[in-house]
Amino acid sequence: KSLFDLQLRDNQLTGVIPPSLSSLPELQNVTLENNLFQGPVPKFPAGVQVTDGSSDGKNSFCNTSPGPCALQVTILLQVAGALNYPSALAESWKGNNPCQNWRFIVCDSGSVSVINFGNQNFPGLISPAIANLTSLRTLDMHANKLTGSIPATLTSLTKLKVLDVSNNNLSGKIPEFAPGVSVKTSGNPFIGIELPPSFPP
Repeated sequence: KSLFDLQLRDNQLTGVIPPSLSSLPELQNVTLENNLFQGPVPKFPAGVQVTDGSSDGKNSFCNTSPGPCALQVTILLQVAGALNYPSALAESWKGNNPCQNWRFIVCDSGSVSVINFGNQNFPGLISPAIANLTSLRTLDMHANKLTGSIPATLTSLTKLKVLDVSNNNLSGKIPEFAPGVSVKTSGNPFIGIELPPSFPP
């Protein structure tokens, strides 16, 4: 809480700036430009000197000024967060509309219909937030380094036709999807097995 000067410029940092940063009581100077930060532009109190790179830096904020991101953007950033915010996503997920040239994302009538993360070696988890993308038809996350389980919330996706999570390190019960959903889970040695919390990744 005594931090008054924070210089983070010129790195490869990804992810969303936590709101707790802007509430630090002694903060006077912040530089964030030339990274790959995502999400909303942080709003700092008057008197804090901020260089955030929102307009001319490499950061991938959804807007150029403070304010919330669009709903689908917010959801997809939660998905990226479960994957530890890969730089491959941060470099291409720019702006406030995931239907405009966002890598790995396909839309139909302005709604996200396909997420194709296949064969990217992404580590992390499958985010339950994916269930909030109600128009999703295909979720392909095969051949990554995913651990944890398949979120049961995904069964609520009424338009889902294909779920491919093969060739990862997933474990736990496979949720019961509707009969018309093609679920591919091969290549996960522990799928169907509940691993103890202390089990190594």
